[in-house]
Formats: sequence, C-alpha cells, structure tokens
Amino acid sequence: KRVDMPTRTWRHLWRNASNGGKFNFNWPIITRHSVVLITAAEARLLGRPHFTGPDRFIGAAVRMHVTNIAPHDNAGGVEFMIFWDGNFPTLNVWTDITVFDPADFVGEN
Repeated sequence: KRVDMPTRTWRHLWRNASNGGKFNFNWPIITRHSVVLITAAEARLLGRPHFTGPDRFIGAAVRMHVTNIAPHDNAGGVEFMIFWDGNFPTLNVWTDITVFDPADFVGEN
C-alpha cells in the first residue's frame, strides 16, 4: 500500500550567508531518496523586531545560483551551495526548500 506525502515547502532566512557557502538544512521529511528543489533570493529585513514576512528581491547581486543539492539521511536534511555575482561577501538570503511527493518520482538509471 502506497502512502502519499503532499509536496511540502519550508521558507528559511539565512542571515549573513557567505558567497559560495555550503549550507545544511535539517528537516526530518527529507531522505537521501527525496527530490528537493531550492530557490534563493536576496532578503530585505523589514519590520524588525516584528517580523512581517519575507521580502525577496533581485538586487545588485543579480545572479544567485543554488547548486549541488544533496538530500541526506543524516538527521533528515539537505546540503547545497549558494553563489552570487558582485563584491558581496555576505548577504541575507531567503530560500524556499521544496520536497516533492515521492509518488511523483517515476524512476532512475
């Protein structure tokens, strides 16, 4: 009997993220068999100390790349890297980490 899990997304703010940095996000629903997609955008921090939600934008670090997405079983999670253009050693970055329903997976070679 197959039990489907809905596609799930977690939005996470990385403060002072390093350009070319390796990131790890632990989430128990992720295994090494998971299909995970990650998007990233610069973060504008508004409404502090009262959080008003994500404010994502395309700023001076125009090209932001998420690469080497590697789901793992260690505590349930995913490792990945983020790179961006420009002379910005650190930025605040929002990521959306989406784990797809295993029923959507159709095969592998």
